Amino acid sequence: MIYFLGRRRPVFVGFILGTVLGAAVALGYGLTAGWLCSGIRECPASWIPFAFISSIIFFIVLGMTTLLTVILTKLYRIFDTVLITYSDSE
Repeated sequence: MIYFLGRRRPVFVGFILGTVLGAAVALGYGLTAGWLCSGIRECPASWIPFAFISSIIFFIVLGMTTLLTVILTKLYRIFDTVLITYSDSE
């Protein structure tokens, strides 16, 4: 998987990682909120609030991960000190 991600542009890598992390966090929130709400009498009658908040969490994590991946990739390229390689024959 590292080879697969290493061959992609930073935006796509961030999008893939953001999708995985966003889905994990949003699913965790939704399931935990539903589980906790099942033991409370004053609970929303529908699952729509949980799905709405989960989708907001998903898109926030997706956007932040994509943006962070692009920024870190640009910073890596700026501060990379091994841009010039010298051969042993010189």
